[in-house]
Amino acid sequence: MEGSVTSIETIHPSLRDPYTVALTDELAFRVYPDSRPNNLKVAQLQKGMIMIFKGRELVEEGVGMGVPVAVYSDETYFAGTAELSRDYGDNEIVMKRFFMDRISRKSWKISRIVNNPIYRFVSRLSAGVYRDYPISRRAIFPLMMLRNKLGVHTVYAKASPRGEITVTYTVKNGNLGIRVDFSGLSRESLRKVVLLNEQGASFFKRFRDSKGLDLVDDKIGAWEHVGGDWASLSDVERTLSFSLKQLFGCRLFVGREYVKNHLAWTGMGYEVEPHLNVLNYTVSIQEHAR
Repeated sequence: MEGSVTSIETIHPSLRDPYTVALTDELAFRVYPDSRPNNLKVAQLQKGMIMIFKGRELVEEGVGMGVPVAVYSDETYFAGTAELSRDYGDNEIVMKRFFMDRISRKSWKISRIVNNPIYRFVSRLSAGVYRDYPISRRAIFPLMMLRNKLGVHTVYAKASPRGEITVTYTVKNGNLGIRVDFSGLSRESLRKVVLLNEQGASFFKRFRDSKGLDLVDDKIGAWEHVGGDWASLSDVERTLSFSLKQLFGCRLFVGREYVKNHLAWTGMGYEVEPHLNVLNYTVSIQEHAR
């Protein structure tokens, strides 16, 4: 049974243009009604709130703040289609309805889509080794580069939608409030939902948490569990940072990957249990003058 799709356009007319709201003279958030800014491997996917600092979008290969990924027992679903609308209230509120209608596949110049069971098994195995054993990454990176030279690339193929997830972004007091409504998502064989909060790896290079952990660049890891009560990502000098707190019933992870012209994301994500209907959290922003 697929998740239901309901219309919100009669209450909140859809936005056709990007929506930008300033936090300070130098800092702003922007959300697009489509998959822009179309960077690198995630060019086809919908994005959440993007940070803009001194006129520069910081997202690179990140997907932005508050972007859902639905993990089912058979496939992982991403959003390639969305609708953006605004609530004209006292606060700066914008809603993006993500339709979970894309699945990851490998495209090969010689053979259109590489999607046989053996290739997928090896791909999942290498991804697991890369994630769980940091020492292996130096060996796996050259293999990734070779695969790209042979013309094998990630594509997000259209699939029958598994429903929708509506994310409401509220900019207030210099922070970003995020409310996630899972009620329109199909729960059949759903294992978990991941809420991604990503920006670009060239700017956000430093990780800190409440336990005193302080990591820079590739010391952060690809997808590591956060043990502290809170964690933050910033540039090396801590000019600008964003932070998240632990939430009851969720698991918080952090990751960073940077390979020139291939990977360029840094972020934190909540892993959410499949029975949850609504999730609320805050992305705290700190800007330190230099």
